[in-house]
Amino acid sequence: MNRPGPRGSALSWWRRLFGRAAVATEAGTPALARPDPASAPPAGAAAAVEAAAARAAAVARRPLLNRQGEVAGFEFSLAPPRRGREAARRPQAGPATDALAVLEAMRGALAQGQLALAAMPLAVLSQPAVLAAVPEGALLALDDVLPRDLKSVAADMAALRARGAQLGGCGHALAGTAFTLVDCSGLDADGLAAAAADCRRDAAGLLLVAVGLPDIDSVEDALQSTVDLAAGSLQAGRGPQPSRALPPQVQRVCALINQVLRDAELSEIAAELRADIGLSYQLLRHVNSAWYALPRTAHSVDDAVMMIGRDGLFRWLTQLLTAQAAQRPSSRALQEVALARARLMELLGEAQSIPATPLFTTGLLSLLDVMLRMPIGEALAPLHLPQPATRALVNGDGPWHPMLDLVRRLEKRDMQAASELAELYGGIDWVSTCAEESWHWARAVRAADAGPGAGEPAQGPVVAPAERAAGRDAARRPAALSER
Repeated sequence: MNRPGPRGSALSWWRRLFGRAAVATEAGTPALARPDPASAPPAGAAAAVEAAAARAAAVARRPLLNRQGEVAGFEFSLAPPRRGREAARRPQAGPATDALAVLEAMRGALAQGQLALAAMPLAVLSQPAVLAAVPEGALLALDDVLPRDLKSVAADMAALRARGAQLGGCGHALAGTAFTLVDCSGLDADGLAAAAADCRRDAAGLLLVAVGLPDIDSVEDALQSTVDLAAGSLQAGRGPQPSRALPPQVQRVCALINQVLRDAELSEIAAELRADIGLSYQLLRHVNSAWYALPRTAHSVDDAVMMIGRDGLFRWLTQLLTAQAAQRPSSRALQEVALARARLMELLGEAQSIPATPLFTTGLLSLLDVMLRMPIGEALAPLHLPQPATRALVNGDGPWHPMLDLVRRLEKRDMQAASELAELYGGIDWVSTCAEESWHWARAVRAADAGPGAGEPAQGPVVAPAERAAGRDAARRPAALSER
């Protein structure tokens, strides 16, 4: 097939891509519309609820992982007080409005069939306006209730249960609740084990949820040995990553990616794919999935390559690279987080008219070092990425680094730094709205790749770990904590 344009340069395709005036978006993923201040509802009725909805975008979220290494849901918390321009735009609210904002953000995750966890004071949750806003299925850790208080607050806890909330204690087990939340901030592995042992001793059978873990190794260790759900940093930790050889399947995908980057003919790339039965099957399954919703079925590798084009092929190969690189217990969660990063970066790029695909790739590859357990420079060395991507991922500088830094700050719940960086892209509220859409998008992509039934919400109560363990390999229902 002959195509116009120069060939032979390793980055000629990227250069043509950068020359486009419009930002490319993947089929089926339309850009978000920016909120129009002029269309905002007038002040007045239901002021508290309106204020909460306005602040819900600033609620921080962190992925909550289960023992299967999946993103089971999110841990929510309100961003710290605003400063600078954000503070001038919107005054601070009181505890009740803050609680309403968190509950509103939790409602969105629950609607997607995911868990939604937050630590909040019972004294605030029991206020009538807040109680009425509690969504069914919310996991609420009561951070102001001690075991000795249970009798005096029994009525308030019963009212929350009547709303469908599942209650837990913070740092100590509460009789009659569903789970116990352990904040691991500042704890080492021994400290976490001791805290978990105390909770298990006080209330055997409760689920344990650990938050504030310092790195991905700690998250995985906790899930494998101690807790049922965990949240924390997903970055590599515990010293320098060792050098190691790339697995053969990763090298194979890297070679195909470089063919796209070198501007090889699509027919030539299709021939390489046809020579690998596994890759051929995965490509056909991907292209014929409901996610693409193409007007006709691809019956061959050549059909599939022509139908999705160079952009689509490059995106699929980079997604495949992260899947092939998955070599640790949390791999499925890391893939979903990488997809969410990729989608968010391409949305943020719209503010600066940067084409979508290069930013998508930068976000997608930003966890490759964690997936492969090796330094990011070595992980990316086989790929001839454009300089802005390499600088952002390896050097931590360059024109795209602020965008990647913003994405990471949001995951760390460092909302003060995120708010300052977000000024470049429309403000923290707009960026947070994009982030929420990105999580939904990533979940939909993962569900489409997993096949029919994956990601379908379901109902069900929390059950004890022993009961859940017996059915851990059964069909997973994303809304049920028992399957997390």
